[in-house]
Amino acid sequence: MKFARTRRVAVITVIAALITLIVGGGTVSAQEIFAQFWESGVLVDPSIEINRFGASMDLDGNFLVVGAPTSYVNGVLTGAAFVFQYIDGIGWRQDAVLLPDATTSGADFGLSVSIEGGTIAVGAPDDGLDSAFAGAVFIFTRHGSGQWTQTQRLNAPTGAQAMGCSIDVENNVLAAGALGDDRVASNAGAVIVFHRDGGGSWSLEDEILCPIVENNAWFGSTVAVNGDRLFARDWESPPVGAVHVYNRAPDGQWSHHTMLQESDPATRSTFGTSIAFMGERVLIGAPRAYNAAPATTTAGAVYAFERTEQDAYVETGKIARPELSLFGFGQDLSVFGDYLLLSHAQGTALTRWVYIYEPDGAQWVQVGARFDPAGSYSEYGLQVVMHSQFAIIADPGSRIDFFETRQKLGQGIRPAGLPDITGDGIVDGFDLAVLLAGWGS
Repeated sequence: MKFARTRRVAVITVIAALITLIVGGGTVSAQEIFAQFWESGVLVDPSIEINRFGASMDLDGNFLVVGAPTSYVNGVLTGAAFVFQYIDGIGWRQDAVLLPDATTSGADFGLSVSIEGGTIAVGAPDDGLDSAFAGAVFIFTRHGSGQWTQTQRLNAPTGAQAMGCSIDVENNVLAAGALGDDRVASNAGAVIVFHRDGGGSWSLEDEILCPIVENNAWFGSTVAVNGDRLFARDWESPPVGAVHVYNRAPDGQWSHHTMLQESDPATRSTFGTSIAFMGERVLIGAPRAYNAAPATTTAGAVYAFERTEQDAYVETGKIARPELSLFGFGQDLSVFGDYLLLSHAQGTALTRWVYIYEPDGAQWVQVGARFDPAGSYSEYGLQVVMHSQFAIIADPGSRIDFFETRQKLGQGIRPAGLPDITGDGIVDGFDLAVLLAGWGS
């Protein structure tokens, strides 16, 4: 199985002091907005031709890892991943370029990434070094000297296909999706779980096969680990797919606990595209779910599930925007404290947005927003991550002339339509900045 490939140079938008600026309240001038936000690109070894930079992304503390799976290294299509460190008073600096010690051309190294502490896992689901398209996961460790080095290669077990299409690392557990696994049915999928021992070595712990017998269930296309719980998505559980929850026993075996589905399923709602945790809440993105009543448009939604004292999960809320008409709301999610950052990664230049919400009882209140600063090639918001001081929005489909585009900065309530306030004949970020300067006055 091969993954679709595009060859566009990409960028990441770094939003500085995001929480302070858009949650803190009060009037913010246009000058202050422009002073506190900036656009940041990447400087790397010229032997690497970067493509799809931001197709995957993860953040832990002040370290960010970004995948670029269709990058060329010395003319060979292998993929790459990049590590950045945020230093107070200095900002972002590139910390490392991660490359596999050995792989096959077209391995998609960097299609998925996960970081926790001094460990980074990078997925290469099309790696065929061990077996054609079986996939592999590469482990990198940061040493006391500050250097990142590859310390292990995890091969897919016999029968697994496309392992590494998704990855999550937490504590001593690494879950890797293998959506092309055929052992239950054609492309039914599987989740391969590895465990780290006291010496830091990873070994195979369990193989969780697709819980339903359906072709093209793509089980494991999304995985998320939360303590001794594993969450994995499938596309085909009736009526429209599900997120399955597994428990880990002390002996390392994983058992099926329950299945989560939305209360108002839409055909191909893509429920489970993104999964995030906020305390005992599980937040699940469905970028093609119904977003309005009556159920006529499928622009997407995010569903909130609460874990009860009886260890069940109950749907307690839904975040959606009735005014949207194009799918993509809930494409990716990131949580910091009580704030949820989510993206709407489809549409036109003025309809791709990222939003910040916070819970208020059973309701979710929008406290911030920012819209697409690029043009028609943008995939703004395909991946998002959030930290106490900043949020980062990946745009792996952007063209190189992104830097020639004027900044478009958003705060507070999403404007329904933006007029040409400056009168220059162009509706752009300068019009929005003038509009924002007057909010609250």
